[in-house]
Amino acid sequence: MIDAASAKRLAERLAAARLSGTRISDMPPLDLATGWRIQAELARLLEPSLGLQCGWKLGATNAGAMAFLGVDQPIVGRLFADRVWHDSISPEIAASAGLEAEPEVILRLGADLRPTSAWLGIELNRPSFDDPFALGAGAIVADNAASYGLLCQHELATGALDRPEAIEAILLVDGQEQCRGSASAVLDGPLSALEALRTLLADDPRGLQPGDFVATGAMCRSEVLAPGAVPTVELGRARVGSEGKGV
Repeated sequence: MIDAASAKRLAERLAAARLSGTRISDMPPLDLATGWRIQAELARLLEPSLGLQCGWKLGATNAGAMAFLGVDQPIVGRLFADRVWHDSISPEIAASAGLEAEPEVILRLGADLRPTSAWLGIELNRPSFDDPFALGAGAIVADNAASYGLLCQHELATGALDRPEAIEAILLVDGQEQCRGSASAVLDGPLSALEALRTLLADDPRGLQPGDFVATGAMCRSEVLAPGAVPTVELGRARVGSEGKGV
């Protein structure tokens, strides 16, 4: 456990790294509680540049990923309003170095904190460390779980969330398939992931709020992007209907 002054300094360094894309080479390993405390301070520092927090992301949403990180539950990061895109990302974003892409089901919550909209999309991540996994889950959490932003591409009918095994994502980079996976691989589906997030945030002062976006977890492996590479996601077994709704 580090003291409050040291935690604040780490949050300031992480904010600078997250905004510039530079890497931190001397990050200490952290326990999860300290990582969470630093993440909260990091969010406060990022909001003036990235917009207000507008939701949450889940990471380590399968047994293999949790075992690899040495945790017994998913990890959580925060999403920001200016880093949620629809349909495509700009050339300037694509040119950013160090981005990683993973296909996810993205939810948006209504007044009752249940999904009112859903998309098949991409979470973009950018770690602030050369080897984040060597530092452990606490440091990754402190780094906002590496989250860079969200791309919402294919709208899904919310009823499709009841059959996660029928939602298949195909991740492409510059039109070439990289991996594919099912939404059922993520904590048994997006709705289960949302319930897990609700539990994880039970004691958080902000928690879930109406209008929040929720990135429910990677459906297949993360793909490191070369600068300028353009990631997209396609629907597999779940097709897009004439009104843009998944069926």
